[in-house]
Amino acid sequence: MVVAQRLGLPSQTWVARQLQTMNAFTPSVLTWETVAGTPPLGAPVVELPFDPEPYAGAGRWMFRLRHAGDRNFFGALGAEARALSQELGALDPDVVLCHFGHTALRLLPVARSLGIPLVAHFHGMDLAAMLDRWFYRSSLLRHFRHFDASIVVGSFQLRILEGLGLPTDQVHVIPCGVPTQMFVPGQRTEPGPIRFVSVGRLVEEKGMEECLLAFAKLGQALGDAELTIVGEGPDRERLRALTDSLGITSRVTFAGALTPAAVAELLSGSDIYVQHSHREGFGVALAEAASAGLPVVSTDVGGIPDQVVANETGFLIDVGDVAGMARAMARLGNDPALRAQLGTAGRRRMVEKFDTRSQTGKLEAVLLSVLKDADRK
Repeated sequence: MVVAQRLGLPSQTWVARQLQTMNAFTPSVLTWETVAGTPPLGAPVVELPFDPEPYAGAGRWMFRLRHAGDRNFFGALGAEARALSQELGALDPDVVLCHFGHTALRLLPVARSLGIPLVAHFHGMDLAAMLDRWFYRSSLLRHFRHFDASIVVGSFQLRILEGLGLPTDQVHVIPCGVPTQMFVPGQRTEPGPIRFVSVGRLVEEKGMEECLLAFAKLGQALGDAELTIVGEGPDRERLRALTDSLGITSRVTFAGALTPAAVAELLSGSDIYVQHSHREGFGVALAEAASAGLPVVSTDVGGIPDQVVANETGFLIDVGDVAGMARAMARLGNDPALRAQLGTAGRRRMVEKFDTRSQTGKLEAVLLSVLKDADRK
């Protein structure tokens, strides 16, 4: 059973990709909310009629108070715990895979009561910003050792766990991956301006503002270059206003949310991918761009250095270094041979190390090893 707090979020396409490439397991899915327009996942879905986040909002302090004894401030309680027990009891899964650490903490008491092995899959915020919240950090420190195994998407997350003093003997580094057969290089035969592209939520941490500022600095170096920004978010209007103030509105396109197929087509017709993330677990869009044969300009944070090899598949700059980003963009824009060299290396790296099918195979191997350990116990 695969458990996700919400299904169908554009930033979590890896859930569907893992489900669709599983061979060793027949998955079912449990969630609290399905986003409108979520495509079929190829697996039965159970949606629980409970608050997706009972540990937040107005009732959070009462929820935490009820956990004063066990100190798992995310664990399911009351009617929800009974509903989870009923669903897991009826479906009788061999193992439960929970996406994000807080979801694993939520399922943990029920899974333990039923004797079902539980694997926590950490992705980003659950080993970053959430650690600043005492109730999450406390819950994780106390109950992490009760997970039968844990998956992290990058070596930097493994270092975070080690820094917290948590046991890492059952932690496995498995990036989410990219469907390399879907995101393939295109062939631009027609002349035209250099096409930059960036894909992500329009929120501060994705660094779209810095991308626009760097693009505006290109000036005469690439005066006719174009930038397409894909995604939606609360910063959309602020970013549009910024393009106006920078005088680049005619060369920037806000494409909105696109389907994965449309993103693949856009990437195959572009020249350079840019993303100025302030933090990142596994950059799905970065992997998609590299798979499509684009050189990448991004930041040296989180899991990005695991994906982008500096000066080999792209360029990495410090967060906030807008001038450095502009220099890297200009260098690539003016050197087609370098673009081809880095893009080819990036595509090869994605195929060899990050293909979705191979990554899902590694994930299933961990789940099977957990089952073997459970049988021995």
